[in-house]
Amino acid sequence: MKGIKNPKICFFGDRNKILIYEIEKDKWKIYFTKSTDLEFNYYSAAVSLPNGDAILTGGGDSRACYYFHFDTLTLEEKTPMH
Repeated sequence: MKGIKNPKICFFGDRNKILIYEIEKDKWKIYFTKSTDLEFNYYSAAVSLPNGDAILTGGGDSRACYYFHFDTLTLEEKTPMH
């Protein structure tokens, strides 16, 4: 996975829960975001960025967009999708 720092596969679900598979370590971990008022929507999409962070969008009828910072386990709200 050249160019990607700490490659991971992430599953965002429930309230503030993230299940992460760390590819290089062959290990699963459960993390909890510091944003407890957020509930991830079903059918949302996430994409990994080269720095190891991720962007989450949509789900259900949501137009929400969030930037997930792995180093601080925080979500930053971004401009909603059209």
